[in-house]
Amino acid sequence: MNILSFYSGIYKLKTVHFIVLFAAVIQSCDPYRSPEIYNPTFVLEKSETYPLGWIVERGYETSFMKIADPVTGKYKLKIVASPVIPTILSQKIYLNDSGSYFIIGKFRLELDSGVFFVAATTPGASKEITFNASTETCKRTFFSMHIPDPAELTLRIGFKNNSGGIAYPDTLFVYKEDYFEGVAFDITRINKEIEALTGVSGFNQDNFDYNINLFAKSLNIAFLGKESEERAPLIDFFSSGQFDTERTFYLRSYLLDEFLQLNTSLPLDELLKLYRIPVRHLYWQKNCESYHRFIEYWNPFDKKWKIIDPYFGVRYINKEGKFMGFEEVELLANNGNFSISYIRKLNIETPFYNENQIMDGWKSQITVHIIKK
Repeated sequence: MNILSFYSGIYKLKTVHFIVLFAAVIQSCDPYRSPEIYNPTFVLEKSETYPLGWIVERGYETSFMKIADPVTGKYKLKIVASPVIPTILSQKIYLNDSGSYFIIGKFRLELDSGVFFVAATTPGASKEITFNASTETCKRTFFSMHIPDPAELTLRIGFKNNSGGIAYPDTLFVYKEDYFEGVAFDITRINKEIEALTGVSGFNQDNFDYNINLFAKSLNIAFLGKESEERAPLIDFFSSGQFDTERTFYLRSYLLDEFLQLNTSLPLDELLKLYRIPVRHLYWQKNCESYHRFIEYWNPFDKKWKIIDPYFGVRYINKEGKFMGFEEVELLANNGNFSISYIRKLNIETPFYNENQIMDGWKSQITVHIIKK
């Protein structure tokens, strides 16, 4: 289900232009980089030995080579693993603001043995993603880090001990996550109606995740369900004039167009944002093209990101039965440990549940986007 073709031919002309343009933007996967935390790419000037801002933290000088790109004529970096000591390039960045940050990058890897990694470290935290097979990534989010106070962050990229291979890094930078526009939607005037129609009742530690399930269930009934007494009032309410805003564009316009087989992640994003719940959009990708969208949201009580996929009607659980976010699931998949046992089918209406497609999806690359509302 390619995103661009998914929307093609469905909407009236004005709506089609908006959606297709938006889909093209999100597939580019190139977030704006704030000037105060800008990190150079790995393109080198003719006179440079190493890319601007990066230093050799470990390894031999001969492990870092400048090569010419035959297509662009620009010089790029080639990193060769050393069998004796780690080969690591690093860069220090001072983050002036607290908050959450994506670590975003792109590289090509020819790995013969050992481990290639990307890592980020602050005085209080450290995260990394590792690769134990040859790969070529799209420009994508590797992981997210929460920074409670202004701090110096160190980015590292390279090979660990006893590794053999070559890497061609393209990009590695830090991007501050931002989920909301400055002015909030006034939910107080309609929250009683929403709660009456969906069954949600006040967000607290005990019911937070269950409420998200109820929202997904209600939207699937409205968008994917058959005509019923339960469906009609949901359609009437969410397609009413009070949702005729930019912040609820998908929630209202999709219902007005009344077609089936819609991925309800976009309307669910909007509904959660009305309650000021941060949401990320996740996409499986092949050849850097997205073909399935789902979301994860922030649970402030558990202080954790959690996936919900309303299209397939699933969540993902760890061995303790706790809901997982994309970093946890991707780690399992990358290590070859993801199985059907980690899939939790929800009691929400969907005609699309397919375990084989889910298993295949987690063999793909994943990218992360934020729709700011």
